[in-house]
Amino acid sequence: MTSGERGRRELQQLFDAGRDFVPGMNGEVGGHAAGFVTFGQDNRGAIENLFRTIRASRPEGGEVYARYRAWNMLVWQPVVLAAIGVARLGRVVDLLKLSQRVTGPAVLGYRLPGGVLRPACTYGLVNGAGGAIRALADRLYGEMNEVAGLRALLAERLLADRLAGVSLALGGSEEPEAQRARIDHWLRAAGLEGQSGVIPVALDGGATRLALRRKACCLEYLVEPGQLCESCPRQSEETLRARIRAGMEADVRAD
Repeated sequence: MTSGERGRRELQQLFDAGRDFVPGMNGEVGGHAAGFVTFGQDNRGAIENLFRTIRASRPEGGEVYARYRAWNMLVWQPVVLAAIGVARLGRVVDLLKLSQRVTGPAVLGYRLPGGVLRPACTYGLVNGAGGAIRALADRLYGEMNEVAGLRALLAERLLADRLAGVSLALGGSEEPEAQRARIDHWLRAAGLEGQSGVIPVALDGGATRLALRRKACCLEYLVEPGQLCESCPRQSEETLRARIRAGMEADVRAD
């Protein structure tokens, strides 16, 4: 098998793994096109359309909700691809070559050219992938700010929560302390240390699982007043832990 054939096979494996993790997150070989957001291109029109469509489709959330919903839309696929590249393929994805499809109020689907997957040792993989997330997020943050201003701390914490959550979901059968160490490593590698984390939850029967400990509110309560996500940091610590534990116990019973 030639290096080109191997590269195409690995890229297809990335596409397949991404779609398995998030149905509908379809990848294809290619570069920038109209309606896509790509590093190095003038993305202001696509980002402004995303922001304005979100604001129009969810007017009850107001402009603040639309700003951070657009930010979450722009960063979630890069995080998933970076984490899956490491966990499933043992490769660093060059996110600066990623083109993301903007469709109405959503960002879903992407393009990558050949030659974007790089090998490294295990520790170097996370460092490389975390650095790629940081580089792309910094660019997207600057472009988003030209359309609608973001608070840097909230934007970073939303990104960190996404990264910690995806890393936690990919942990498989790891022991909790190994999972925690890996998630902390990802956050450090992306320059997001301390901006998100996990908490241990003791379940009936003696098992302990980790749950995402968000540092940022996603602002969905602005769209549905009075409704807070299970792990929303706006809750009291007691309520948050009780809701997370109840959700985990329900999942265990369902299994």
